[in-house]
Amino acid sequence: MKKTSILIIMQFLIMCSTQLQAGSAVFENFKNGIGGFTENKFLSVTNEQLLFSGDGNKGGDIIPWMGGSKSGKFNPSPQNSNYFENFIVSSDMIWKGGDQNATYGLSTCIQQNSEGKLDYLSFFIAGTGNDTAYKISMTKNNQYKILVDWTKSSTIKSGSINTLSIHKINNNFSFEINDKKVEQLSINGCSDGAIGVGVSTEGVFAFDNFNIKPIIIEDFNIDAGGFSGSKYFVPSNGKLIFQGDGSDGTRLTAWNGGYNASGFSPKIEHSNYFSDFVFSIDTLWMGGDDNYNYGVYVCAREDSDKLKGIGFYIVGSGSYLITVDGNKFGDWTQSNSIKVGQINTLQIVKINNNLLFVINNQTVKELDLTNSCGGSIAFESANVVNVSYDNFLLIDYTLQPYTPPIPDVQPEENKPPIAKFTVTPSSGNAPLTVSLDASASSDPDGSISSYNWSSSDGQTATGVTASMIFNNAGSYNITLTVKDNGGKTNTVTQTVTVNPTPTPTSCNENLCLNFIGLKNFYAVGDIVKLDLAQKVDRDRFSRVDLWLAIEMPNNGILYKTDKAFLPFSGEAQAFKTSIERMDITDNILNIEIPPGIGGTYQFHAVYVKAGGKNPVKNGLDIIKKINKTVTLAK
Repeated sequence: MKKTSILIIMQFLIMCSTQLQAGSAVFENFKNGIGGFTENKFLSVTNEQLLFSGDGNKGGDIIPWMGGSKSGKFNPSPQNSNYFENFIVSSDMIWKGGDQNATYGLSTCIQQNSEGKLDYLSFFIAGTGNDTAYKISMTKNNQYKILVDWTKSSTIKSGSINTLSIHKINNNFSFEINDKKVEQLSINGCSDGAIGVGVSTEGVFAFDNFNIKPIIIEDFNIDAGGFSGSKYFVPSNGKLIFQGDGSDGTRLTAWNGGYNASGFSPKIEHSNYFSDFVFSIDTLWMGGDDNYNYGVYVCAREDSDKLKGIGFYIVGSGSYLITVDGNKFGDWTQSNSIKVGQINTLQIVKINNNLLFVINNQTVKELDLTNSCGGSIAFESANVVNVSYDNFLLIDYTLQPYTPPIPDVQPEENKPPIAKFTVTPSSGNAPLTVSLDASASSDPDGSISSYNWSSSDGQTATGVTASMIFNNAGSYNITLTVKDNGGKTNTVTQTVTVNPTPTPTSCNENLCLNFIGLKNFYAVGDIVKLDLAQKVDRDRFSRVDLWLAIEMPNNGILYKTDKAFLPFSGEAQAFKTSIERMDITDNILNIEIPPGIGGTYQFHAVYVKAGGKNPVKNGLDIIKKINKTVTLAK
């Protein structure tokens, strides 16, 4: 870890907290399964990623991490391994399919409220191209509140992996996308709980490298926190005070907090075992012999009744010393970094075998200790000095292996999925476009991993929804095959009937009308091409007017006009007037169906006697008419 990275982390740690019980660090890369997440019909591990496959319906899901040796599931408390109060959480994530505006991201402070529903804070992204944006919101006691509404950001990589991060210290939050801070907020009402991911069920998303680093803070404003139980270290005036008794030797007190602490002898599964960490403490010499040590002892562990670990000490006269398993690593060293008679901040960063020792943000020593291990973190003071400790801060990088619990019974045999689908419309004139929807399919003990469509004329498609076009008359079988996450399949078939395309009927009558090319159903994006064949053979004493109207789902009516710049109008009027002789076919419509206008439409073409009344409102003057009902998809 670079020195600059360490200083940036330290600068973020605002000294304003009470005692914190915390879970251990979490890292899930899904190379060995789902880890601390729980598999369901939407959630699985695919290609070493956590994959969420939504069903395409509107809605959302909050998926907390529930790992560790003592999970509190959706309602964790300080005694649970998935309880986090202050932390740094991050995850890689990518949109894989579904609605391109579906939301996905991190969810924190997850707790069940008194009504059994979830409270949580969410940091989501959505969109593609120049429309990529992020949003921050909170749900508390079933009340939803937007903290930052959708905000476009060039930091989001459209169509690529994005890393989202949240840093929390008390009610201070920092939100980052791809290591760039986009928001810093002070948020009340989001104090603690589980951490996980949140998704919209309209999309398909993958998550990887899910990482939680708990931050442990003790400021001793209320009590000794995780240092409780020592008669030598006592909280007073917001500090932990050691009052020496003048005897030989030293006294130690170890942090013993979390959900399953183990004093000076923690193992990796205990909450006070720290192998890799960023640590800081403020110290103040308050009297006694200024040539005797006080400071911290990290990686503390008992071995054959002898305490081992790494010590980092200073003395009131301005020198420091580092020890490893009780042996001095060099001698006492005078340092200008130490402020004699003032508060001195001691910091240690340990990542694997690399250790960095810092006094007042100045690095005084770097070490590479082969086979260095972990343990508890303690304060140590010689009995001939008086010293205070304050603002204990620790970012836990220790990653504990997660072992899923062994089930009490053997898992049942995988049950096959259930295939269901709708086809709209199921019949109509050629060319016929049908919409296919398999969202009603389900799997009783897992999730559906694939949807495959085929038709008896050789068409194929994939996905929860699809469409097919049948250009020729006949009966066609459409087959859906679904596969579940256990490899089992199920198949169902439906039949579609396609009628011949209506052709203009040659008319021997002296009055004739015929709609040409108008289908019963159109999907969004289809082209409506409507021609109207008209024939009139009358004398001048029996002339007719032609009215053409479209009755819409909201009961409004549009009338065809003879004006090229305004082909339809809401004002009642005839399309053609005083017709004596005519044999012609006009193109009436040629448009693509946009979204949002779905419903049932009535098309009317009517001959009335010349000068007659509106035939849509009054049928007294009608001589001949045709009607056609058309449905547009919503």
